[in-house]
Amino acid sequence: MSLGLEQLTPCFQGILPAQLFTCSLDGIPNAAYLSHVEYVDGDHVALSFQFFNKSRRNVAENPNALVLVPDPDTGQGWLLRLRFVRSETEGALFDRMALRIEDDRVADVRFNGKGCAISQASASILTEEIKGKTLDEIKAIDRDHILENLGIPISPARIKCALLSLKTLKGAAWGLPAWPGEDEAKERARPGKGDSNGS
Repeated sequence: MSLGLEQLTPCFQGILPAQLFTCSLDGIPNAAYLSHVEYVDGDHVALSFQFFNKSRRNVAENPNALVLVPDPDTGQGWLLRLRFVRSETEGALFDRMALRIEDDRVADVRFNGKGCAISQASASILTEEIKGKTLDEIKAIDRDHILENLGIPISPARIKCALLSLKTLKGAAWGLPAWPGEDEAKERARPGKGDSNGS
């Protein structure tokens, strides 16, 4: 029996881990567990990129993979034949966080991310910390607070990873689809834009 991805939505809730099967270019197979497989659209899923180096090497050499997603309601497993298209470290797919507010306080918070270990650790620490806080307390959390919570040195190249959860959280707290001024800053950073000489 064959089903479309949209018919397998219970399998993408992250309740039961999925299994990823890859193969190197010379035919050596590897199996690993995935914490989450995310439904993107009728033709695409996103995989949590937290698998081991062997799986990463295999996908780099051979973009074809097989993923077993279990249905948590029936226990039936479904095989997805996948072809790696690209990696994402930011954007709408990556930046999903939901807040449930009761009596002006965070009653529950959940995040769904597909990033590096630093971004995932930052999000995990932050979501635990904000439970029970008011929106005003959340809005007061800043960059320094996040970096201090991580408790490890963060290189300049990884600051963006460490702060992604803060950006996503503040967007959720204010109900914003994007960080204020982000689009304008990206536009100014493009070559030929925002030059003071008018060129």
